[in-house]
Amino acid sequence: MSEGPRYSEEEVALILERAASLQQKTPHPGDSRSMSLAEVEKVASEVGISRALVRRAASQVATKTSTASKPNWFLGGPRTISLETFVDGEFPVDRFDFIVEAIRNVSDQIGQISTVGRTITWTGGSSGSSINATSISVSVRDGQTRLRYKRNLDQLIGGIFGGVLGGVGGGLSPLVAITLGLTAGPLGVMAGVFGTVGLTYAGCRKLFANRAEAAREEGRAVLEELAMVCKSEIADSEAPRALPAAADDEASA
Repeated sequence: MSEGPRYSEEEVALILERAASLQQKTPHPGDSRSMSLAEVEKVASEVGISRALVRRAASQVATKTSTASKPNWFLGGPRTISLETFVDGEFPVDRFDFIVEAIRNVSDQIGQISTVGRTITWTGGSSGSSINATSISVSVRDGQTRLRYKRNLDQLIGGIFGGVLGGVGGGLSPLVAITLGLTAGPLGVMAGVFGTVGLTYAGCRKLFANRAEAAREEGRAVLEELAMVCKSEIADSEAPRALPAAADDEASA
């Protein structure tokens, strides 16, 4: 007996995405319910989706962007990337050194560490300056672990708008003015100068928007990695410990 048409992995993904979209638009009574990550992983495994990819996607869904990451209209992107995510369970404070090592591994910097109560903050970037500084904090309270990522983009802004816009726009404008001054009137010169500066600014704005988005994705990847470390350490700290062999012998005696 025929099972009907068969679909490739790409087609399965498209079908599930379309079905989820239809479910949101036309929900039926009793269809809406929450699912644990384990349940989502089980459903995904039945259609050939890796559990590791499910956990990564879940971490991305849980990560949210704060208001500090809203774009600046003039720049075309945010001056500061600010992200945070939450992990169920409290990261053991006595294992903060594990999270510090993980942060240093993903950032490839030693950075500076400060601890206040049940919050640890790592800061990297230019020493003694907030320009291009990156900070990552881990806070433990109320049965949750909060991860925060913040990166200042002022150095990038200065390099693009100060260097490129000032150098290219400012450098070409006199040449354009001289060239047009020989062939066009004052209005032509003004139009040429403003056009040169305007095109350079538009290019800088687009370049910064792309770089800022890349920085945002880098921050998300960092939080995903740290979230996995936190979940592993939390699970390990909550796992029941086996009694030492000597204790077992004394108990049996």
